[in-house]
Amino acid sequence: MRKLSIFGWLLWVLVACQPEPPVPQDPSPLQEGVFISNEGNFQWGNASLDFWDKNGDSLRSSVFQQANGYGPGDVLQSLTLHQDQAYLVVNNSQKIIEVDLETLSVNRELTGLTSPRYLTIWDSTLAFATDLYSQSIHVIDLPSLSKTSEIPFPGWGERMLKRPEGIWITNVRTTHIYLLDPTQLAIVDSLEVGLGSHSMVEDANGNIWALASGDVLDGTGGRLSRFDPTTRQIAQAWDFGEDIHPGDLHRSPDGQHLYFRSGDLYRMAISASALPDQPLVPAQGKNFYSLAIDPATGKLWAADALDFVQRGNIEVYDPAGILEFTFKAGIIPGGFVFVGE
Repeated sequence: MRKLSIFGWLLWVLVACQPEPPVPQDPSPLQEGVFISNEGNFQWGNASLDFWDKNGDSLRSSVFQQANGYGPGDVLQSLTLHQDQAYLVVNNSQKIIEVDLETLSVNRELTGLTSPRYLTIWDSTLAFATDLYSQSIHVIDLPSLSKTSEIPFPGWGERMLKRPEGIWITNVRTTHIYLLDPTQLAIVDSLEVGLGSHSMVEDANGNIWALASGDVLDGTGGRLSRFDPTTRQIAQAWDFGEDIHPGDLHRSPDGQHLYFRSGDLYRMAISASALPDQPLVPAQGKNFYSLAIDPATGKLWAADALDFVQRGNIEVYDPAGILEFTFKAGIIPGGFVFVGE
């Protein structure tokens, strides 16, 4: 009996010490579809990247983990595509990950950032990243994927809009947006658009629209502003009223309509004289957390984060606001990036 016990113990050790089998990977390329960046829970390290395959009408879950054997880290804030590379900005892990766009295999990482949010690529050599806490914009040399300097910035930098005159940057902590000159590596102008700006779009007429959420703590409501980037003067602005905090400004493919979320999902013509008073898609108990517009079809891609613990729902609506289909993504789906259009 003793010999049998020793044999059994040795067998258990051999089995237990075997390496974990690799996560199965779908070998087909990610050619036409939608990347969904799932933030995951703060400090849980459970961020993930999904891909909705338009050709197969199916979801490929955790494609980054499938390709690399581990997840992207703690809070996947945003995803930026450039040529044949993709850049994952992982906020609480303080890093930017460069991956091959076709295979999603990691090429290299830029670490040691404070709390990066969004990445905008100016040209093949130069990129900029906003940050939550650093009071600066990170200047990044793209060929070496290294941080070369910082540009002082007054507060929480968020989304950016690349234009011929430079890069417009929103700011969650102030009432202004700011213009960065990539040749001078300096902030050269600012415009007042309301407290808590976070997203911008350019319409069919070349005007820029900026959406500010206000402040939840003091009840300051949001504001939508339109300005001509050549004159840099606010042409029109609409206030949402106290305790109304809109988010996620986007545009239709033809640039004639704006979309945003404010509990419900709204659409507004760029020629409108007032904010919309009726939603395009009523939330009806859903927790709409993020929104994007398919640049090829004009369909709305909206994420319902549910309770921020379980996997969120993705709901896809046609431009008229009719639900077409829905599916589960990862935890806290925070962004969409369309490829192959």
